[in-house]
Amino acid sequence: MKNLMKIGFLLALVVSISSCEKVKGLFDIDFDTTFKGDLEIEIPESSLKSAEYHEFTSETDIDPLDDEDIAEYYDNIEEINVNTILATVVGVNKNDVVFKSGTFFQILDEADTATFTVQEDWPIVQGTSLTLGELGTDNYEKVELIVNRKKQFTIRAEGECTQKGVEITIDLGIRTTVIANPL
Repeated sequence: MKNLMKIGFLLALVVSISSCEKVKGLFDIDFDTTFKGDLEIEIPESSLKSAEYHEFTSETDIDPLDDEDIAEYYDNIEEINVNTILATVVGVNKNDVVFKSGTFFQILDEADTATFTVQEDWPIVQGTSLTLGELGTDNYEKVELIVNRKKQFTIRAEGECTQKGVEITIDLGIRTTVIANPL
């Protein structure tokens, strides 16, 4: 009888603990946010005239705390899930500009680097977008590790372009769903 009482008590304790977690989970909130930064790419007119392609590199830092919701729920964030990563041309000062295949974008911090390589030549036209990578890949997992640290990180673009004397602005956005629990 004593053993039956002990087993019953342990069973009741396990049920109450798991129930508390389920109740706490009812108060989870989720919201969508996009971490983004502008990559300003400038290829001067003075680039080599005979070169078919002209090299470029650009980088900028993103601080997740610049997002009001991230700052507000900082201590209560349970996880940040990456939904998609999108490079969007928000400005270009010339026509017929193309990024050569092999151009790449990186998202990095002190611990991880995710590299997304453009597989085909990409015509740079204002308003067009390019989805970088695919959900479920190692690179997306690395980006999730980076954004879940909730610390400043860097985005980069490096590659070759068909034009010189060109100025391009690429908005690199990491679309996410944030799960937080204010309890």
